[in-house]
Amino acid sequence: MGTTYFVANTTKRQYFDPGSINDVENPKRSGILWGLSGHALALLLLPDCRQDFYLESWIGDGLVLVGDESEPNRIEQLRPFQQDAEQDAYHIVTEQFDNISLNLIAQLCKRDELLDHFFACAERENCTFVNLAHIVMHLSVPHIESKFIARFGPNWRGRYIDTLKSESWHYPLPMTPESRKLPRPNIVRAEDVIRNADG
Repeated sequence: MGTTYFVANTTKRQYFDPGSINDVENPKRSGILWGLSGHALALLLLPDCRQDFYLESWIGDGLVLVGDESEPNRIEQLRPFQQDAEQDAYHIVTEQFDNISLNLIAQLCKRDELLDHFFACAERENCTFVNLAHIVMHLSVPHIESKFIARFGPNWRGRYIDTLKSESWHYPLPMTPESRKLPRPNIVRAEDVIRNADG
């Protein structure tokens, strides 16, 4: 199947998953950063780009590509965070760094054509739908929220619960000032949402 990569910032202890940015993104060696994920990285590195949704510039920071291999970490820049000799790079980052993937989607959606793109993806991809739902639920993004309700109706939470019931995974949440105070990873477990909804 090949190694899947994401981009980690060792200075700010943040990362993003290119596979979360776009449903057709290829986050493996043959296509990493070719699509919208490359544009998302550029938004973090452009000197005149205004950062919203709790994002900060990555200019001058230490950046590494981290794969999902299970072998012990071999990335020198991650050694200060390594808790034991056998810990792999993937778990170093996902358990200690903030996932900003959904924050970057919100940033990309400031452009109308990309907002339309993500909503078209959400029509056919449940994962994109859930990501947009979490952006609406956890970030202040009126332009996304109004379009989300217009596209999926005021009872969109019904599809949200149905999706979690049919695809019972762990889903990322946006980084917020509150989430940064909590243990990583900042995720929602489908079974917890379903249990609360049924209760």
